[in-house]
Order: sequence, then structure tokens, then C-alpha cells
Amino acid sequence: MTLGICSLIEKFSNLILAIEDDEDFDPHWLCFYRIQMAYWIFSRSGKCDNLPEALSVYEKIRDSWKDVSSYIESGKFNINDPQGLFKSIDLDFLGQNDSEKKTIKIDASN
Repeated sequence: MTLGICSLIEKFSNLILAIEDDEDFDPHWLCFYRIQMAYWIFSRSGKCDNLPEALSVYEKIRDSWKDVSSYIESGKFNINDPQGLFKSIDLDFLGQNDSEKKTIKIDASN
């Protein structure tokens, strides 16, 4: 059962990348994106049935990546364990309006 959910998340995440014509193959970006997209899907009880919402979430993840990658480039994060670092980042997917503030919580201990 778990393998099916993981496969679904991977395929859905790849579909969104294809729709957005995202050709950024930076392994850190892809790791961050896939983790955050999985968090969003799990926050919706495993449902990925709303394509416009998923595209909006992609944009939030992409915007957040700019901040995260800036921290990485400045040396503020130890990137020895990128997956652990990216799992510690908590994006606020509840508000889908541009007027609502995007929050990023980062556990800098990684």
C-alpha cells in the first residue's frame, strides 16, 4: 500500500514539473520540491485531485526555494544532509491567496 502512495506522489510531482515546464535539474531543488509536494499531498489526506491548487502550491514551493537556496549559498546551512534539512522546513500551504503571508519554518540545527 505504501509503495502505491509513494508512486502516486512521485508521478503527480513529475506531472506538475512537466506542466510547469520546469527544467531545473539541480538535485537539491528536486529533493526540496518532492519533499514539500509530498507534505502538501499528505496534508490533504493523500488526495491530489485539484490541479489548479497543485499548480499554486508548486509556485509557493518554487518561491520558497529561492529563499532556501539563498541560505544554502550564503553558508548559513550545513548541507551535508539535504534531505534532512528539507524535511525540517515547514511551508504553510493552508492559505492559497496571494494576500496571505507565506511562512517558512526552518530548523537550522541540520
